[in-house]
Amino acid sequence: MFLRSLVSISVPSTSNAGVKWTYDHELDHVTTNKPLIIAHRGFSGAVPEHTVEAYEMAVEYGADVIECDAALTKDLVVVCLHECWMNESTDVASKFAPDRSSQYFIPGSNITIRDYFSIDFTLEELKTLGKVEKRTFRNQDYNGKFKISTLEEMIGVAKSSKRPIGLHVELKDATFFNTNVPMLEKAKKKFEDIVIEILHKEGYSSKRSPCFVQSFYEDSLMYVSSISPLPLVYLMDYPADTSQERLKSISKYAYGIGPDKRHFVQVDDANKTITGRSSDLIKRCRDSNLRIHTYTFRNEFMFLPWDYHQDPCNEMMDFFLLGIDGYFTDFPETAFNFFSLIYHSQKSAACSFDFNLVRLIILFSLIVFNYFF
Repeated sequence: MFLRSLVSISVPSTSNAGVKWTYDHELDHVTTNKPLIIAHRGFSGAVPEHTVEAYEMAVEYGADVIECDAALTKDLVVVCLHECWMNESTDVASKFAPDRSSQYFIPGSNITIRDYFSIDFTLEELKTLGKVEKRTFRNQDYNGKFKISTLEEMIGVAKSSKRPIGLHVELKDATFFNTNVPMLEKAKKKFEDIVIEILHKEGYSSKRSPCFVQSFYEDSLMYVSSISPLPLVYLMDYPADTSQERLKSISKYAYGIGPDKRHFVQVDDANKTITGRSSDLIKRCRDSNLRIHTYTFRNEFMFLPWDYHQDPCNEMMDFFLLGIDGYFTDFPETAFNFFSLIYHSQKSAACSFDFNLVRLIILFSLIVFNYFF
């Protein structure tokens, strides 16, 4: 049981960690005082990513924020796709002939790919496709049953929720779209303009709007900062420059950073063991007034170091003790259950900050639950 291992996991001492109980995300409407649960491409661990169903399921199972990787169609509609090439994540090859595929150079990845690209299809054509679960170790039962979501459809899911739901919109390789979509040039607009216009039209237009715009590309975020006050998150691969000077520079335009988990917990990939932990970046970010939304939390064993005993909640505990502000996760239900239990235990402990006491309460709760149920 995960709660039993939660008590025994070796984690940094709370006296040296950045553990926080109360979070102010400085957002309107989304006012949770817990870390943000960011549904990475929706509830992508359960159903095909970037579909209305994935977003609805994420909201149902406790996400605070739902994420769309923005891509563009031939007729300038913003859709949610992690890659703008679609053979791996849809059934496009069974619906369209090979002559509808194209070869493009992808600047951000520095690779050339032949595939079916969203920019060569209208929205009407894309809506004939079924989404496919591209990770073969995940449930394949929904393949072909759900459609690609547009950005506006994702926003509709958030707005129709009975509780406030935030957005995380990633600007994928804007240079690719700005170079290869003729209608953008005709419209005298950039990819970023199209995305921001939609967000502003939907009411997300202030620095406190519950809508983050994120990107790995600083030039894209810098441009967005010149046309919109929305909170920006600069995504960071590992390794990356996280010096105080660099963070101060980012803080001039950004709300926060989105670093790879390895900035905080280093893992030997060959042996799947943790080789080190670091809270230095947490302190530097706080000194620079930057929030931290880290990625990506997944439940499957191949994504978890052995140190976590194959339990994703042990990993979440590790990062909670560090004081992370937001968690990108494929499994928002797991994060919701984890934080619900942690905060219930903290409340039961009369707001004690003694984590050993919290762990004992968690273990006691487990014993009682097992006995009666």
